[in-house]
Amino acid sequence: MADEKYSAPLTPKEKDDKDAYQRGVKDQKKTSLLILVLSLILALGVGGVGGALIYQAASKKEDDPLTALTKEIYQYLKDDWLYASDYQTFKDTFNGYMIKGMLDNDDDPYTFYTSTYSGQGLDTTSSGAYGIASVPYTAEAGGIVYGGLKIIKLYEGTFKAAGFQKDDVIIGVKHPSDSDFSYFTDMPLSLANQAMSPSDTAKKEKVTFRFIRNKTLMPDLEAGLGEAEDIAAQVVSDGLDANNKHVLGIKINTFLGTGDNAPTTVVKKLITESIAASGPLDRLVFDCRDNGGGWVGEGAGVANLFLPKGSIDYMEGDNKGNITKTYTQTSDPSFTTAQVKDIRIILNGSSASATELFAKALQENGMAKIYGSTSYGKGIEQAIINLKNGGTLRLTVKAVYGPKKTTFDGVGKGGIVPDVTTNDYLPYKQHLVYNSYQEDAYRLSYSEEQRIFEGLKMFSQYANKENYLEALNSFKKDEALSENGLYDSRTMYHYVKLNLEQYLLKESAEMTKVLMQETI
Repeated sequence: MADEKYSAPLTPKEKDDKDAYQRGVKDQKKTSLLILVLSLILALGVGGVGGALIYQAASKKEDDPLTALTKEIYQYLKDDWLYASDYQTFKDTFNGYMIKGMLDNDDDPYTFYTSTYSGQGLDTTSSGAYGIASVPYTAEAGGIVYGGLKIIKLYEGTFKAAGFQKDDVIIGVKHPSDSDFSYFTDMPLSLANQAMSPSDTAKKEKVTFRFIRNKTLMPDLEAGLGEAEDIAAQVVSDGLDANNKHVLGIKINTFLGTGDNAPTTVVKKLITESIAASGPLDRLVFDCRDNGGGWVGEGAGVANLFLPKGSIDYMEGDNKGNITKTYTQTSDPSFTTAQVKDIRIILNGSSASATELFAKALQENGMAKIYGSTSYGKGIEQAIINLKNGGTLRLTVKAVYGPKKTTFDGVGKGGIVPDVTTNDYLPYKQHLVYNSYQEDAYRLSYSEEQRIFEGLKMFSQYANKENYLEALNSFKKDEALSENGLYDSRTMYHYVKLNLEQYLLKESAEMTKVLMQETI
């Protein structure tokens, strides 16, 4: 049904008569400004996909016809759309859909908008955290096997300050209002995670934890939520190998971080301390598996600790291979080849972004060999743009190339191919059951059963079992559990421990292989 009034714009009086928009001219001007900002973002040119990160402030862009069209459509919707009954709701909905539509691009899955800067996930400090990462596990003390949560990562946070150590297994919790401890052994994993948290965070309540260390039940410790900071890098091994060579292994967790926790600063410090204590390094191994990247400056910065002056770090360009800028090492390296004689880098399918830039810079300058499996393939730069409304846009702006103009962008088709291919242990991780606890009376779905069955078949003693139930009961028998065919909480803890130990065993063997191998 046509309506003649749409043949011409509404008059000022007709607009003023809209009952829903009597909030005044100021609100409308603010909204128009916001739409203008968002429309200008739409006009930005986007090249390449993937991505290392750079930091860039928002800049003013010139208007273009697209902005006028967007504003015109917005006015019609605001004034006459049947569903624009509430001004604030309409404004929020319009902005949300416009941003979503602009950024919905199959060629670029890495550009996105968040309402706050913290939503970008670029902070290395987390509030309201204990500063640990844990997995379900079992631990024995006094002849009793407990189910619990094993600390696999310990950051600078309240747990570390309280006295906990990596590999401690937390088996029980007690809140101030509780008369006794609650133990994880028979607790659903979802409740275990919930039980870890204070019941009243506003009162800064501390929780008492019971834990096992090296088969010993330790004195209880208290901890409350606070701030925890991810450690950019840490030493995983330092000493002499079988051939009396000085070997240092460093795990680089992230290329994010600033100040004293900046990756370049931390790595330089760790190497300097090792050389001061034990002399020059015959071999330096960087474990960069599962490092998703970070700031491009830090990726290049760690590489520049070793690259000779004048070496190419990386190149910028468009997604057609045209190079627009080349970045080089502008100073002498912090460590000479006499101080660090051999560099090796381990990557896997989760090594991405600035991690790949770092590895490429050393590999293509002949300074390092790559071990592991093909990396993720995220070779672009992104700008972090702080918008006037308080939101943040992460925008893909450049493609990144290695020193020899090689690309490593493209998930499944790009990535860095290692010089020495070793096993990728991601399948072991995939079979860990972090959240698949089932109540005793609940039967698993067929897919859940098969997932556990496949996990068990990775071990020789269960590889020839004909079906899930046979494998499960055989496993439960070996673990001194009731052979009732149920995947209950006790079974879950034992199963995850078995898988995790296998994964860690393989991971340790992988690191040892890289550390010990004299030549490639």
